[in-house]
Parts: sequence; C-alpha cells; structure tokens
Amino acid sequence: MSTAEEATVIKEFDVRGNPCVDRRDMVFGSFEELNPGEAFVFTNDHDPRPLSYKLEEFYGVPFRWEYLKSEPGEVTVKVTKTG
Repeated sequence: MSTAEEATVIKEFDVRGNPCVDRRDMVFGSFEELNPGEAFVFTNDHDPRPLSYKLEEFYGVPFRWEYLKSEPGEVTVKVTKTG
C-alpha cells in the first residue's frame, strides 16, 4: 500500500448532528475496524484535526489523514490505516 488513493474505503459516514463524544467514538470505532490498506471517510462540520492527534496517541498505528473537502460547515476526511 503506497498511497491513500489505493486504499479500500470500507465505510463512509457523517458525524454532523451527533454530540462531540459520539463523533469521537464513531471515528475511533471505525479506525479499530480497519485492516492495513483499508480506509473510512467521514464528514464533520469543522476541521477534526485534533482527532488525528488522539488516534496517534491512543493507537500508535501508522495512518494517513487526507482532506477530501474543506468548506465552512463541511470537512470530509479520509483515514487510511497504513500499518
């Protein structure tokens, strides 16, 4: 697996409208489901970059964080487990 574009997206979801703690759980749970080379895509209402730091802190597993869309009220991110 050399690039995020080659990753198989196994799940897409929108966290907008959910409480912050539920959003985090949705992202963390989806990350736990991934095998190396798989990805999920999620949409948030603001930049969720702090979640990438928490993923790194809690899991220590290599991953790629790729912005697919970044507009006011709609930020879409692709997270790929690379290792």
